[in-house]
Amino acid sequence: MEVNQVSLYLKELRKKLNGLALSVPQLHLLGDEEQKKYDDAIKQYSGKASETLRLGKKGSHLFKVILLNQIGIVTASAFQMYEGIENNPAFLSERYSDITKVVLRSAGDSYTPNDSLEKSLVEATKLKNFNHAIVLGGLEIKADSNSEYGLGLVPGEKFFHYEAPEFDYCYNGINFLQVDERDIPILLSDDQINQLSEEERNNLKTSYTRDNGLSRLYVNRSRDLGSRYGLLAGSVDDGRVVVVGSAKGT
Repeated sequence: MEVNQVSLYLKELRKKLNGLALSVPQLHLLGDEEQKKYDDAIKQYSGKASETLRLGKKGSHLFKVILLNQIGIVTASAFQMYEGIENNPAFLSERYSDITKVVLRSAGDSYTPNDSLEKSLVEATKLKNFNHAIVLGGLEIKADSNSEYGLGLVPGEKFFHYEAPEFDYCYNGINFLQVDERDIPILLSDDQINQLSEEERNNLKTSYTRDNGLSRLYVNRSRDLGSRYGLLAGSVDDGRVVVVGSAKGT
């Protein structure tokens, strides 16, 4: 049975709870009312942009989660998803979910549909050299007839970026237990893994990275952290959007 809602206990708060009934944030899967607001929002788009955004509750991709935030429906970060899973392991079981950040690794992209998007983001960051992967957040979407998605990515009012060596291709396949509040995996060496308990080893996750270009960032079906897929609008029925806040009627 799919778990639709879970309490979000931040680590600092969890230590202080001690069984007290305190009000804590909630995560829930995108509901009918929120999906309707999304469906209404995509009516402003036409052509390829409309085709890209036309996605039901069973599905997730970068453009959808960004648009949801643009219309006031706040979606979860990877850090929050992992916190929710820690509180209830059944949450997001066999499901994947995107976050609003992307990972940028070069000035051009070997995956042609992303090349124009990547170049515009490189211009926005004013970066000339890519010594390490760069995480970008606070993005918004706009119609763009020159994009193969029909959509472009532009900096919003809360645009930010930071260097993230952990997403470099040399760390593809490295294990971790937790991500930090910036959604960066805290990677573990072989020696550190050898010191883990059996339970901790069973909870190990893997970070998958890409060697160049632009990629989405998401928690996959196995609870791993993916930043290796350049297809920004790919979606299947196993996808779910995770929203921050209590679901109505619960």
